[in-house]
Amino acid sequence: MRVDRLTLKDFTVFGQADFEFSPGLNVLIGANGTGKSHVLKLLYSITRPMKGKSQTVRDNPDLDVGPHSAFRRLLGENVRKALEGTFRPEPGPPPFISLIRHGARSAEATAYGDFGTAAIGFGGDDATTNFQALTPPKGLAIFVPASEVLSISPGFVAAYDRKELSFDQTFCDLCMDFSASLLRFVSPPALGELAAKIDGVVGGKTVLRGDKFYVALSKDWSLEAPMLAEGLRKLASITHLIRNGSLIQGGVLYWDEPEANMNPKLIPTVAHALLALAAAGIQVFVATHDYLLTNELSVVAEYGTPEAMAAKPRFFCLSHPRPHDPVQVERGDTLADLGHNPILEEFAAHYDREQALFNEIQPPTAEGKNA
Repeated sequence: MRVDRLTLKDFTVFGQADFEFSPGLNVLIGANGTGKSHVLKLLYSITRPMKGKSQTVRDNPDLDVGPHSAFRRLLGENVRKALEGTFRPEPGPPPFISLIRHGARSAEATAYGDFGTAAIGFGGDDATTNFQALTPPKGLAIFVPASEVLSISPGFVAAYDRKELSFDQTFCDLCMDFSASLLRFVSPPALGELAAKIDGVVGGKTVLRGDKFYVALSKDWSLEAPMLAEGLRKLASITHLIRNGSLIQGGVLYWDEPEANMNPKLIPTVAHALLALAAAGIQVFVATHDYLLTNELSVVAEYGTPEAMAAKPRFFCLSHPRPHDPVQVERGDTLADLGHNPILEEFAAHYDREQALFNEIQPPTAEGKNA
């Protein structure tokens, strides 16, 4: 599965916005409230229900897939449910009003990819869907939230279905993805090599026993997942998704703030993992606030390393020209191509504040006293 382009009109914080994505790694930066997670969740809500539905089209050449067919209605209903579960708008009519930019009467979102075209219209009372040229995409759409999920997965799906938990649908979906059986062989081999490298950083291989996760630190010693540091659990989640076939060639990974609760020493490992996943044929979308992660990814692109050439990173900066204005989108192949970089700008502001403090408390020199 691959998303080539996304156009938005009056969707949440966006007025008119157009994204042209890399088939490899896509990095979204921007201040809080500029819609980074909204983009990831919208794309996920469209692509997650695609798996299996377009396969049905290929396997059933006589299937009625016209605009008013039962098949199209089912696919549209699955996307609407995904939007509701992922964004969790207020229940009751109008259910989708919170996804429309303040002051606008309606919103539109259109995604183009190897699955065809998926268009959604948000009118407040409902979300209408239209799908064109459905083709059988490969792979699964995976969403990894900013919060670690591996340690809370036991019993999560059952409790979520009973409405005992106040989490969005991405948490439940990820727990279901964790439960898939392990593959006998990981393909392509580069993904298996990546999992082994991450195991070395985590300290062992992730193991599912019953419904609980452990990390095998040695032949005779396994550590329960909740006892492992959260940053390491996030990395362990990726290796497990590789080994059980959830992250495979042709799939899509949406990872929201991978740096959250992670020590900076682990960031180079995260950067390498993102590049390696993209190079192995998984389209990757990342929303991040991290200076080190974004620069690790940009530097390899600037120097044209083989890793970067294979991953094809692309950077997007989301920003408000003025407070309460619709969010604008910039695109570049490196951070240097962007006119705005709020992460770098705040680091520069920090330096200015430090310099001002230094000048304020610095005692006068002997020459200053003589003067």
